[in-house]
Amino acid sequence: GKRVIELGAGTGLVGIAAAILGSEVSLTDRKHLLLGLEHNVELNELHEKVKVAELEWGEAILSPSFDFILLSDCFYDRESSVKLL
Repeated sequence: GKRVIELGAGTGLVGIAAAILGSEVSLTDRKHLLLGLEHNVELNELHEKVKVAELEWGEAILSPSFDFILLSDCFYDRESSVKLL
């Protein structure tokens, strides 16, 4: 399977779908959203294929490279979007 990272995952829907389709997935978001992400991963019994990690945009990703970067409905304020550029 492909290595996938989802930025600003929120509930993790897109990344969880990628995991169900066979990808190894890292779901990332701000610290206060991680418990919900972890819960959704467990509900879908994907803890073997999905990792949840804190990532603030603009920080370095300390991990191997990814085949795909996913973003879906990830903008809540304009200031955050500048850090993606």
